[in-house]
Amino acid sequence: MGYCYCTWFGAFRTRYCDWNPTQYSANDKSIRTWAITTWLDEIAGKSEANINHHTFGPWPRSRQALWSPWTWNGRLSPPFLPCTRSTLELLADLSPMMPVCFDFNSPRGCRRNPCRFTHEKPENANSHGSASAKSPVAKQRRVQPIMEAPNGICRYYYNLGSCKRDPCRFLHPEPGTLGTAIGPGSGFLLSSTQSKNDTTTSYGERALKPAWFSVVAPSDALYHLGLICAPRATFTRPSQVMKFVNLLANAGPRDSTWDEKDAQRFLEIVSEGHGLSRIEAILTFDPVVVQVDTSREPISFTSAYVPCLGYLVSSFVLDSTLATRVNSLYGLIHTHFDRISTIITTCMTTIVEQKSFKDRPFGISCGAEVFRTLIQVVVEYINRFKSAFRDHRSLAPLTESISSWIDQWKAGGFVDTEIGDGHAKKVVMDKIQRDLHRLLSMATRESAAITHKDGSQELKVKKGPSSTSIIGSLAIHYDPAGTLRSDGPRHDNDFEDIRMIYIAPTEAEMMCKISPFLPANIPGAPHHLASESMERLLDIQFRLLREELIAPLRLALQSIISDLLNPSKKTPLHSLLAKKGGRYTAETGHSDSVMASVYTSVDPVAITTDKRGVATELVIDTPPGQARNRSASQRAEYWKAISRKRLMQGGLVGLVWASRGNAQLFFGLISSSVEDLQFSSRESPDSLRIRVKFFDELVNSKVMEWCQLHPRDRRGTTILMVEASVMYESIRPFLMALQQEPTSFPFSRYLVHRLDASRHLYQSIDPPHYTFTRPGFTWNLKCVMNEEMDLVLDPNSANSIVEARQQLRSSSQLDPSQADAM
Repeated sequence: MGYCYCTWFGAFRTRYCDWNPTQYSANDKSIRTWAITTWLDEIAGKSEANINHHTFGPWPRSRQALWSPWTWNGRLSPPFLPCTRSTLELLADLSPMMPVCFDFNSPRGCRRNPCRFTHEKPENANSHGSASAKSPVAKQRRVQPIMEAPNGICRYYYNLGSCKRDPCRFLHPEPGTLGTAIGPGSGFLLSSTQSKNDTTTSYGERALKPAWFSVVAPSDALYHLGLICAPRATFTRPSQVMKFVNLLANAGPRDSTWDEKDAQRFLEIVSEGHGLSRIEAILTFDPVVVQVDTSREPISFTSAYVPCLGYLVSSFVLDSTLATRVNSLYGLIHTHFDRISTIITTCMTTIVEQKSFKDRPFGISCGAEVFRTLIQVVVEYINRFKSAFRDHRSLAPLTESISSWIDQWKAGGFVDTEIGDGHAKKVVMDKIQRDLHRLLSMATRESAAITHKDGSQELKVKKGPSSTSIIGSLAIHYDPAGTLRSDGPRHDNDFEDIRMIYIAPTEAEMMCKISPFLPANIPGAPHHLASESMERLLDIQFRLLREELIAPLRLALQSIISDLLNPSKKTPLHSLLAKKGGRYTAETGHSDSVMASVYTSVDPVAITTDKRGVATELVIDTPPGQARNRSASQRAEYWKAISRKRLMQGGLVGLVWASRGNAQLFFGLISSSVEDLQFSSRESPDSLRIRVKFFDELVNSKVMEWCQLHPRDRRGTTILMVEASVMYESIRPFLMALQQEPTSFPFSRYLVHRLDASRHLYQSIDPPHYTFTRPGFTWNLKCVMNEEMDLVLDPNSANSIVEARQQLRSSSQLDPSQADAM
């Protein structure tokens, strides 16, 4: 005891003297408590009641840590002194024993903030602040030491209770919550690189033993995630992977503790460089096993690997507006799919062979959750990467394996977590089966397309059972799209898969003289997709809607280029050039014609930027009519009134660049607003300035070359701008929606055409899905009855449906057809 007391007394007495911590070997906490308490009582004259008898932490490793009893080695340890006013006064009483700062009493002053030495002026200090270093120190002045805050806690808020930094990147915990801010409940930290002699992790991993899924508050999760995703932090042990996966498991499901802002910030950190590296490290970890063997360094498949994949299909991720960041997460799957597929196949094969989801250290996993995660991850991956099946030939076998594993699992005999009662289990199994059907449909479609492209199998045209004259005529003139065509694709934007078609037109497409592939929306008409599939319906609707958008512009451009390259001066275009613009009429047949607005004397003058990105500024001739009124106010009023019909913001335009018998086409969207048109029209009655955002960025280099040409070198070049008659931005969202995955559309089974054996349309309608998920669900049709009587209808009971139909026909306000429909 005497040796222990002297050691502590000497350490506290000579604060900044060198000492060897290995010499102290006493482990009796009561001896240490008694020694420091007695010494402080003797020095400061304080009563023992003012000192909180808590357990000491580990021995401090530096002179600075000796004055930081709350933080030793960068982490929070159990305090032996409470952070109260009496405690601070007690420590301040010890300040006269601290060495005096020599820089403070020099003309230069002290530049350290905070300074570990005492800033005291001697009693005989002059006005310049210089004094002898041997001058006595005023004992009545107390200096409150600056204590090191726990890791992640603001030092100023920890010592002073306030912080001037706004915003501050450190935590400001409320009084009394320091023990939970860094301690129990949120101790899921990652160790960074340590020195060879330091066996304690810098982030306090020893504060809490690893445990599977512990609830972490959003603020704590974001704080710990920042430590895990630090540049120098790495995964060195599987326990650290489990701590990171625990954060992912907390941030995945929607609950009341996580809001959109916290979830979005979490996603931003995870999808950045170092966050992606942590996800990538888990997805490619080696080894991944079903049951962890302590003799190796693996991670658990069901307790670590699958939950990491589960975050990628969580609601916060799939519903996020940060599409680029979400795609970056799935990009990891695309890059390392072969390794991921091997891990899943190996581990799931072991699970199925053993018929057990038991994970020795972590308990028994839920088979339904494992299969649901695997199915959704593969489905979302296929949706985001259209070439997934072509780039990874192991994807199709993986989908077949998942289907086989589920069939064996449904047969029973597995050691698995119980889903719930009979009805709950039925609902879960139905959801898994519908998701699996969607996955298999996608795999079948993509595999068939790859087989056809490889030339190993001829893809037959799907025809319906109808044999009418209309269907026969369509079959004779049937000319499919893309590579299905005998002569090959018509142009660079002709594909059999609508998801590969660019919504914006291309130059080759608009110059092509061959008619586009426009399938008939008639049941039984020839088509390369199955007659009763959602893919076929979306294909038909997409091609017809897109043709409605670009057909008028295509016909007008082909006619304009034909007139422009025609040496004759009697074409409709030459008369319009003489008027400096106007409405151009293109004849498409004996009685059909299309009209388009043509703007002449187009001069690209500059490359600018606006909210749409890089745009090209064009000077064009003002079209004839009121737009050339001599009154500036009248011109401005005209463009305000006509802005919804001509030069609309977001409208599609085509730039015809003709030179030396050759014509080029560039397409873009008008980015000038109505206010811009009005401002430009006030400046001149003969010309307008507009901005166009072109789809092809190569036009920018052509514009810069044009701006450097001398006027005499521009002779012989004609630049025209043709405006489409249909608003592009009003149709583009619908076309993009039609390009989505067909299996993701609601009511898909009711939207497609179905024909029975007699070639009549039929449709069997099942009860709504919510009637299946809610046990005992019924409707009360009292509101349509003639008398005040209850009519209960159970949609899942055939007898109830028959009885309700009879009651509706006899005692309701509905006629027989309405009763049957209801």
